Amino acid sequence: VKEHSLSLMKESMKGNGRMIKDMVKEQKLSLMVESYVGEWKDGKEHGQGTETFPDGRKYVGEFKDGNMTGQRTLPLPDGDKYVGERKDHKRHGPLTITYLSGDKYVGEFKGRNRNGQGTYTWSDGDKEVGEWKKNELWNGTMYDKDGNIIKRVVNGVKQ
Repeated sequence: VKEHSLSLMKESMKGNGRMIKDMVKEQKLSLMVESYVGEWKDGKEHGQGTETFPDGRKYVGEFKDGNMTGQRTLPLPDGDKYVGERKDHKRHGPLTITYLSGDKYVGEFKGRNRNGQGTYTWSDGDKEVGEWKKNELWNGTMYDKDGNIIKRVVNGVKQ
C-alpha cells in the first residue's frame, strides 16, 4: 500500500488542510492506494492508469502529476458507478451515475449533490428533468415512462 500523493498532502497542510478535508468529504475515499498500473512521469502517475483501492474498487482514468484528472470511471462502494470529469482533484462538469437499483442520473453535481441541470431516470422509466438543488428537483417536470407529464416542480414545490 502506498500513500497517495504525499506532496499534495504537504501542500494541503499549508492551507489548513482544507484541500484534504474537501477531497475526503467529497469522495469519502481512503487516501491509501493498494496498487497503480499505468504511465509514469518524473516518479508520479501521469497519463492513463488504474488505481486499485484496498476495498477492491478501481479508478480507471487519467492522471496528471500524481492526481486523478480528466475523464474517469469509478465504481463506488455501494455498487453505484460514476462516470465523469475531474479537474484539480475535484468533480468537474456533467457526470453520469448509474445506481445499483437501475436508476440513472445524468447532469451537474456540486460536491455530492445533484445541483444544476440534469435528468434522473428511474428504473421503471419515469423521469425528472430540470434544475436540481441539493439532490431535489427544484424547477422541472416529472414524466412517466410514456413521456406523459406527471407533475411540474416550481421553486421546489410540486404543482
